[in-house]
Amino acid sequence: KTPTWVTSDAFVDTCRACLKREGVLTVNLLIEDEDMVKQALWNLRQVFEKRVLCLPVPQHDNLILMAFAAPPDLDAMARAEETAKENWRLEFPRFLQMLRKVNPRGSGIF
Repeated sequence: KTPTWVTSDAFVDTCRACLKREGVLTVNLLIEDEDMVKQALWNLRQVFEKRVLCLPVPQHDNLILMAFAAPPDLDAMARAEETAKENWRLEFPRFLQMLRKVNPRGSGIF
């Protein structure tokens, strides 16, 4: 269970104030119900001016939320694909594809 304070206004505000311009707050939600997800997403989108991406974790009841202090450089993210794949064996192209699929244009980042 994700503690409610993790996505509370006070905690999210404090995290935002601690981030540098290129900072990203990442939260791993253990999904309990739809209302919890809606509230968490609402709080993050308010504090981070809608610069929030959702990344579902297939076959698990998790949702990764990434809140950006400033607009992210998506071109740099795409260029980092090969490095991520080679150095850390991350399936970054698949992650980026999923991010684009579940975060439609106009939702804050894309």
